[in-house]
Amino acid sequence: MQQEFLLSADYIFNGTELLADHCLTVNENGTILKLEPLTAAHKDIRFYNGIITPGFVNAHCHIELSHMQHTVSKLTGMVGFVKQVMMSKGKNFDNKETLIEMAVTRMYNNGINAVGDICNTTDALSAKLQHPKMYFQNYIECIGLNPERANGSFEYGKTIASEYGKYFAPKQVNLVPHAPYTVSPQLATYLNTTQPNSSTIHNEESLAEMDFIESKSGEIIELYQFLNAPLDFFAPFHTTPLQHNLQTLLPPSGKVLLVHNCHFNESDVAFLEKYRSLQDIYFCVCPNANLYIGNPLPDIHLLLETGKPVCIGTDGLSSNDELDILSEIKVLAAAYPAITTVEWLTMATSNGAAAIDMEDKVGYFTENTQPGVLLLENITEQSFAENTSCRRLF
Repeated sequence: MQQEFLLSADYIFNGTELLADHCLTVNENGTILKLEPLTAAHKDIRFYNGIITPGFVNAHCHIELSHMQHTVSKLTGMVGFVKQVMMSKGKNFDNKETLIEMAVTRMYNNGINAVGDICNTTDALSAKLQHPKMYFQNYIECIGLNPERANGSFEYGKTIASEYGKYFAPKQVNLVPHAPYTVSPQLATYLNTTQPNSSTIHNEESLAEMDFIESKSGEIIELYQFLNAPLDFFAPFHTTPLQHNLQTLLPPSGKVLLVHNCHFNESDVAFLEKYRSLQDIYFCVCPNANLYIGNPLPDIHLLLETGKPVCIGTDGLSSNDELDILSEIKVLAAAYPAITTVEWLTMATSNGAAAIDMEDKVGYFTENTQPGVLLLENITEQSFAENTSCRRLF
């Protein structure tokens, strides 16, 4: 018979609210058995000062770029960043597999139990299979702005998806577009024939992206010149990337995760208000990556104004010093002090779980699940602090 543990703390966060005077029963494998009010009948309780919470969900990551940590300069802007990543991809990293596996281990040690991971290759597949206590939504990302190459890009994505499909359930392998400045409507049409139950796209991450989609101007043109790729076939869409993404590139149904949102604006709010019947939309923010590249932080209040759920990601180690959701929250909490601890924890757990279509596994203390059990210390009901820390209990 497995050993059971009774845990309590100043508060237990259940995925949506802080509960005082409650007790969490968990077995030695980390399976949640019960969450209930604390009574005198409960004995041998392990009590902690702080907040007990489900494991974090990293809703957006590029695990396969983990070997690029410290190889990409900071504050280069979006185009400079993409150039460096592309040049680094051509280098030979003898220890790539080891560095990728180490990054996944660090994520788990930092309290992350589920990841929405962008996959352009199978480089991270082995590392994921070595971490059975973690859950992965594998977004097989396809790239190709030239409509003549749409079919080739789609077929390549299918080969990557096929490899992942050998080890993951169908709902955990979805073909998705990269960004509005790298995906043609023709390629998106191919992707949407696969009927992904969960899709994602990089959205309004930089001014360069905004300029290119709205008026075919700005630094993205410089990027395509760097790639010696012609753009004579491309015509601007005279709209914001968000509106182009939702109307043209993303599937008409299923969950849609819009990532970064650094330049989400009032016209986008009005658009979402007018088209309420659009996809099941989630916003993901990756603040440390934005600051690393030189983009602004997203306007969290404006995102919340839409009524759409907001979740949190780390991006990859090519654009971040660590894969740590707590670090992301601290940056956001300092910039937006009016947002409460409950709101941040909801973004980091249940919202992220729903966004990557894994709310049946993580994000909540649901009986007979293994979402992870974390303890946050040096934290209050109202705010995170610089010295707030996280440790894994299960």
